[in-house]
Amino acid sequence: MFKFHNLRRVAGRPHPQVFRLIRTPMRRFLLPWLCALLVSMPVAQAQDSWDDRTAAAGIGGILNGVAFGNGRFVAVGTNSVFGLIYSSPDGEAWSDHTQTANIGGILNGVAFGDGRFVAVGTNTAFGLIASSTNGMAWTDHTSAANVGGILRDVAFGNGVWVAVGDIGGVGVIATSTNGVTWTNRTSTANVAGILHGVAFADGQFVVTGTNGALVVFAVSTNGRDWNVHTTTNAIGGVAYDVAHDGTQFIATGDGTPSGGSTTAHVLTSANGVSWMSRTIAVGLGGIGFGLGSGGGTTVMVGRTGAPGLIATSENGVDWSNLTVASQAPGDLHGVARGTGRWVAVGTNQVNGVVMTSDTESSGGDAPMFFDDVIEIGSNGGNVSALVLAGAGVQWTVTKEVDWVFLSGASGTGNGQATVSVQFNTSAQARSATLMVGGDVLIVNQAGAPLNAPVL
Repeated sequence: MFKFHNLRRVAGRPHPQVFRLIRTPMRRFLLPWLCALLVSMPVAQAQDSWDDRTAAAGIGGILNGVAFGNGRFVAVGTNSVFGLIYSSPDGEAWSDHTQTANIGGILNGVAFGDGRFVAVGTNTAFGLIASSTNGMAWTDHTSAANVGGILRDVAFGNGVWVAVGDIGGVGVIATSTNGVTWTNRTSTANVAGILHGVAFADGQFVVTGTNGALVVFAVSTNGRDWNVHTTTNAIGGVAYDVAHDGTQFIATGDGTPSGGSTTAHVLTSANGVSWMSRTIAVGLGGIGFGLGSGGGTTVMVGRTGAPGLIATSENGVDWSNLTVASQAPGDLHGVARGTGRWVAVGTNQVNGVVMTSDTESSGGDAPMFFDDVIEIGSNGGNVSALVLAGAGVQWTVTKEVDWVFLSGASGTGNGQATVSVQFNTSAQARSATLMVGGDVLIVNQAGAPLNAPVL
C-alpha cells in the first residue's frame, strides 16, 4: 500500500448562501500528535466509524477547508464578517484565532507546504491571502498581493505556491515562491472558467473547475504556463476539488454546475491530462465538495441533503458510502489526514461541523515515515519528518546527501526528526532520500530561479 502526503490544503465547497462567492477545496491532514499507533506497513485507512465533534468544537459559522502541518490541524471559513481560523492538535479541542488574525471576508481554502500554512479566500473585491508558520499567528498579504476576484484553493509544489479562483467567470491564478509575495498570472495563464481546486503531484499542478457546461482541466509544471484540456475531455458539470492518491489524480464535484445532480462526480486521471468519468458506475448520491488522500485511502466529503456525504476508496474506482452510518449533521466541505486521524469540516447552517475518524493500522510496530514525499523551496529551511513506531520501538533516521542535516534523528515510539535543507544555488531541482527502518522519505527541493525572483 502507499502512503501519500497531499501537500495542498484540503478544503471543500461553500455554504449555499455564499455559493457565488466561495468554494473551499479539501484539502488536508489531521494528527493526534504522538498517538500510540503501531504500524509496520503504510496501510492506514479511514475506518467506517466517524465521530461528531461539532458540539465540543463550538465553532459558529461555516468551515470551508482544513489542512494539517507541523503537528496541527488548521480549519478556515467565515462567520459572514471575518474569515474564521481555528487550530487543533487532535481535531477535538479547537482554538479560535479569528480575532487576532483579523481577516475580513471569507476564507475558502488552506494548505500546508514549505514549512507554512497559506489560506485563501475573498473579501468580494480582492482575493484574500494570509500565511502562518504555526497555524496560530497569521499575516494578511491581501493588499500587497492585489489579486482581484475570488480565490478558492491553494497548493504548494516544485518551490511554488499556486492559488486559483475566478473573476467574472475568468480563471484567476496567482503564484508565489514564499507564500508572502504574490504575482498575478491570470492574463498569461488564460484559463477560461471558474477554478475550484488545485493539487500538486508528479511534478505538476492540476487545476479543476467549470466553464458553465464542462469540467475545466488545466496542468502546469511551474504555475505560470498552463495547458488546458477541457474540451478534449468534454465531461459535463463541475469539479470542486482534486487530489492525488499516490498513483492517480482524483476529482469530485457535481454533474451539473447548477447543483441539480443527484450523483457526485468521480473522475480519475493517471496524468492530469486525460480523464475518465467513473460517476455513473460509482453511483454516489449527492455532491462531492472535498477530497483527501493518504495511507492508501481517499476520502470524499460533500452534501446529500442530510446527512453530509462521506465515502472512501482505495483505488478511486470502488467506493464505500459511509454517509448513513456516519450521520454528519450538515454539509461537509473539506477533509484532511494526520498520522492517526482524519478530520472533515463543514456547516449545519449555524455552526461549523467537525467530524473525525481514527485510522486503522495492521501488523507489527516497525518504524515508518508518515509522508512519502516532502516538497521544499529553493531557499531551504527546516521541515519535520514524522515517524510512526510502536511503543518502545527504537528508530534512527539516516540520509545520504551533504545538503541535508538531521537533528533529533533518533527516538522511541512515535516522534519526529527535524530536517534542515540548505539553500539550492543551482537552477536544477534535487532530491534526497531519508531512511528509517525499511521505509524511505523523499525530500524534493526546487531549483533556484535563473533571474531575480519574480513569482
